[in-house]
Amino acid sequence: MAEGPTDEELVEALQRRDRGFLLRLALRVAVVILFGVYVSLAFDRQGVGGCAARGFGALTGEASATP
Repeated sequence: MAEGPTDEELVEALQRRDRGFLLRLALRVAVVILFGVYVSLAFDRQGVGGCAARGFGALTGEASATP
């Protein structure tokens, strides 16, 4: 099984300002941010927050203010 680079190798690559390493790092950060935005928008569209609040209210016995 192939192992990834060690922490020391990653630090050395970052200190050398290796363009490939910086590009991969920026790409990974961008993908994570875009995925987070997509997930938050998907949850907002489906009303997951309200659904979770109603479920929690049902568990605690409190009536929901919204239908």
